[in-house]
Amino acid sequence: GHSSNVAPTLACFGPGVFRARHDLPVALNRLREGWLQMEDLPSVVARERTLARVDFPFLSPGVSSLVERMVAAEGAVRYPWVGNALEAFHHPLKACLACVRRSVQDSGWAYWSLRHQYPGCWICLEHQLPLHVFGHVWSSPYGGGWRMPKTSRLDAMWAQGVSSNDFEQIARLAGLIDALVRSSNGDGWIEGDALKLSLRVRLGEQGWMTRRGSIRLRDAARDFLGALQPLRAVTELSHQPMDVYGVASRLGKMLESSPQRTHPLRYLVAIHWLFEDANDFVRSICAAKSVESTSLKPPTQDGNPCRL
Repeated sequence: GHSSNVAPTLACFGPGVFRARHDLPVALNRLREGWLQMEDLPSVVARERTLARVDFPFLSPGVSSLVERMVAAEGAVRYPWVGNALEAFHHPLKACLACVRRSVQDSGWAYWSLRHQYPGCWICLEHQLPLHVFGHVWSSPYGGGWRMPKTSRLDAMWAQGVSSNDFEQIARLAGLIDALVRSSNGDGWIEGDALKLSLRVRLGEQGWMTRRGSIRLRDAARDFLGALQPLRAVTELSHQPMDVYGVASRLGKMLESSPQRTHPLRYLVAIHWLFEDANDFVRSICAAKSVESTSLKPPTQDGNPCRL
């Protein structure tokens, strides 16, 4: 229950770690060397308790190497995405005040919930309240340091002036991301050509495809621009293109480039735009996989790639 992260970071990872981040930590093998003598604990923490969990559905070939780097690396672990694709997004620490108060009442201290940290999730789905942001800037746990959530250090300035309709769309995006990230479909189930095919099929169903199979990007971008507008209050999405031409360019790159070279949030926002909910998208990508290639392996042991 330390209020500052310096003490628990030292306790868990030792003094040799010169940098730790709230998204992709390093040297998790120190957990195995400490008081918790569990051989697989570092890998479990890397997979289940870090923001890398958002990446895994898109990253089948790179999952094991990313986990290994978080477990063994002494320096900062880079995201697998292209640098320019990531730099447009900032993922601050977020907390729900209702969750914080309940945690303090039940156990005497509060913690950062992983579900609240997912990129694009700015609503507590349990309480339907805007998440508050920890605004302190730090460069390392031994510099300014960051702290466990306290109500006095959190604010929700981003939600001021957000209309009820916009709040509903932001909450819908959070619900979709939460459902897809926490699904039981296994690593890489949103990866590859099936993702782009499912998007193209849905664009065609909306009438935004020519008879020759080309996307009417400007027509689609006009609609996409309208869908982006309610989401601009979210810090990570506030700098998205503001005009049809910019949105059309972004959409065209998404449909042509490899999903492994694009930040997952870009695709998650497009899924939010084109699909009714997570189950609607799952049905579509299952159909795309069956059309695209019979060699795509089901990501679950029971052979069902479509379970949420």
